[in-house]
Amino acid sequence: MAGWPAVPACSRTLALAIAAGSWATCGAGQAIYFSEEMHDPRGIGRLVIIIVLITIVCEFVPVLGVIVGTQHLSTVLGSESPFNAFLAERTSPIVATIVTIGVIAALFNACVAVLSCYGRFIYSSARDRIWPGPINPVLSTVHARFGSPWIATLVLAVAAAMCCFLSLPVMIILASGCQLATWVLLNLAVLVGRKRGLTGRPDTFRTPLFPLMNVLSLAAAAALTVAAWNDVAAGRPGVIAVAVTIVASLEYHELVLVRRPGGWTMFGVGATAESA
Repeated sequence: MAGWPAVPACSRTLALAIAAGSWATCGAGQAIYFSEEMHDPRGIGRLVIIIVLITIVCEFVPVLGVIVGTQHLSTVLGSESPFNAFLAERTSPIVATIVTIGVIAALFNACVAVLSCYGRFIYSSARDRIWPGPINPVLSTVHARFGSPWIATLVLAVAAAMCCFLSLPVMIILASGCQLATWVLLNLAVLVGRKRGLTGRPDTFRTPLFPLMNVLSLAAAAALTVAAWNDVAAGRPGVIAVAVTIVASLEYHELVLVRRPGGWTMFGVGATAESA
């Protein structure tokens, strides 16, 4: 590892590294999104924690192996695919190609999981009557045999395919602020919900060390928002786009949803399946 000087990492570098690393474990939250469809979801939280711990070990060990085992650290880390460069250095290009195929398969599996997850978001929005009247029955249709929201999932798949025609800078701007917004909104929902008694019984919705983790998450989100705002090329436009989306959503709620005849109630908060 000669020629690669070791220097202490500054706080900004550590914050950005944590933000990037969070993407490697945030997929566990998708299991929680599907808990509404489970007959007994009480064990899902424990299962998610176990999976996260396993994921951390499975990701930390290979990264540590690359850093310790490579002969040319600067070359490996400077390549477009550090793990492939390391494998090609230590084994052979054939092994690196096999690993690449495995990574592609894993990414495809992740795309399927994401489509299933966010397709259900569209279904839920139609079930809660978010869209104009004629659209809600279509998007909230479920498959007669499998019980899956197949139309909403197809709509999302078509939208994702159309995004493939967007330029990379535009995609980065659209995606750069969404994770931070999710952190902020989820943590605020837990804080407000616990205070107002909207999160259910204590035995069904538990947040250990409440509100410590929520406060820490909000502090981290604030720091990362500042870091994103300093990125004039992609981060700042992304934060602005997310802020505009949130404001537009609030205005849509106030000017359209709550002014409908009979008002508007979410399916999960006091509404029945027939009214939703």
